[in-house]
Amino acid sequence: MKIAILYAAASLLCMCNPASAQSTEPWRSVSTTLFVLQSQEKADLLLGANVDSRTNDMTINLFDFGGKICHDGQDEPVSSATPISINGQLVRFISGCINGTRILQPSSARGKKFLNDAVASGQPVVLDEGFNRPLHYPGTNTSAIRGKLRAARDAM
Repeated sequence: MKIAILYAAASLLCMCNPASAQSTEPWRSVSTTLFVLQSQEKADLLLGANVDSRTNDMTINLFDFGGKICHDGQDEPVSSATPISINGQLVRFISGCINGTRILQPSSARGKKFLNDAVASGQPVVLDEGFNRPLHYPGTNTSAIRGKLRAARDAM
C-alpha cells in the first residue's frame, strides 16, 4: 500500500500539458500520470486517477492539496485514517502526506475495488468524511483518462 501511495505522490512531480486536460473534462490533468476530479462543492478533497504499480491499471485515490492537514513541504508516514462513506458505504482508508499533499487510499482490496467501481460506473459519487458535509462528484466516463494513463505507463 505504501508503494502505491508513493507512486501516486511521484505522479505529482511531473507537470502537465494544459491542452491535454480538455479532452478528459471534467477531469483535470495534474501530470501525465495523474488526473483529478473536483467535487461540485469545490472542496479541497479531489478524486485522483493514476496507474497502480501492482496492477498496471487505473486506480482511484483521494488527494487533498488544500494544506489544512498536510502543510507545504510536509511528509508524514502512512497511517490509518477515519473511514469515509462512499455512496453510503463506509470504507476504511490509509493516509499519508507527501510534499504537503494528503493522499488517501482504501486500505483493503475490497475497498479499492468499491471506490474504483463507483467512479468507473459513470454514476455520480458522494463522499462523506463524517463532518455532515457530503461531497458530490459528477458521473464521468473514465475511458479517456484510462487510455492516457496507460499511454504514460507504456512510455519509452
